[in-house]
Amino acid sequence: MGGSDYITKPFNTLEAIVRIENQLQIRQIQEKMLGLEQQGQVTPDQTVASESKQILMVDDELKNLALLTDLLEEEGYEVWQADSGSEALRIAEMVLPDLILLDINMPDINGYDVCQKLKADVKTKLIPVIFVSAVDEAWDKVKAFSVGGSDYVGKPIDIIELMARMRHQLQIWGHYK
Repeated sequence: MGGSDYITKPFNTLEAIVRIENQLQIRQIQEKMLGLEQQGQVTPDQTVASESKQILMVDDELKNLALLTDLLEEEGYEVWQADSGSEALRIAEMVLPDLILLDINMPDINGYDVCQKLKADVKTKLIPVIFVSAVDEAWDKVKAFSVGGSDYVGKPIDIIELMARMRHQLQIWGHYK
């Protein structure tokens, strides 16, 4: 319906503040990019809405990758897979996906560090990252947003919620990629 985020009650105050700050930061970036467009310094993304979007999924559990890949491909997404943080960084730089679904606990580089590296790289910093993790405490969510995550979905995954959050992030960030 056009909402920017969703916080359930009873809510954790720290998580609510971080989510609000994240939305304010997104709005500032949108306003800055709109100003650059109006000055002719940046041109809007001309991609057709029906064009297949590329999603990079990062999870060390191969069953999770297979299940989500099937669901996302049925929805028309082109899916890239990585089963480690280092592989995710390599693929992200090569492909420049439209969105990244990122687990936190991985054997080599954890999701927080992967996200920080993505946001520090000029080529990948505007790619939205949705953390998808079984680590679901308020502090974990706060940390995910503090390293540059765009959203957070807990496991087990509610696929309807995930799809809605993905569409929202693609709508926000797809224009500026």
